[in-house]
Amino acid sequence: MSETSNRVMNRWAKLLAWLVAVPIVLVTLLFLAGTALWVFAPGGGTYTARRAEGEQMMGSARGSARVAMAKAGEGAVIRRLTGDYTEGGSGMKPSELEGKYYRLRDEIELTPDGGIITCDPIDSKHDGVGRHHFRWESGDGQFEWEPYKRPLPWDP
Repeated sequence: MSETSNRVMNRWAKLLAWLVAVPIVLVTLLFLAGTALWVFAPGGGTYTARRAEGEQMMGSARGSARVAMAKAGEGAVIRRLTGDYTEGGSGMKPSELEGKYYRLRDEIELTPDGGIITCDPIDSKHDGVGRHHFRWESGDGQFEWEPYKRPLPWDP
């Protein structure tokens, strides 16, 4: 082979190497960026699971409050989650108000036909505050989430 054909082959080899290397580098960088976003994003992939705990706790508290309201009879007012229904409580124990990620407030905000139960994040500030609006008679309700706002009752 002549020197000219060797130079041409070297150029093609270099071009082919670049055409293979650049996509590999780009795919690797995109993978690393996606992994970093998943790992360092708020919640680290567990955001929904933590909120599910809060919703389960609020639903359970709603059930306790409705049972206490039925036991107390007409005209009764249930305002707290703890305490006996004869004293305006729903019968839950204080230990039942705290989960791994959320803590229920020991109060029921009264509305004209139901109540609102609230849960606050224990230490993960980006999870938000959960509120469960429900009706006394049917138990129907909806969950909504608000951004975390300081101070919570146990914040320093």
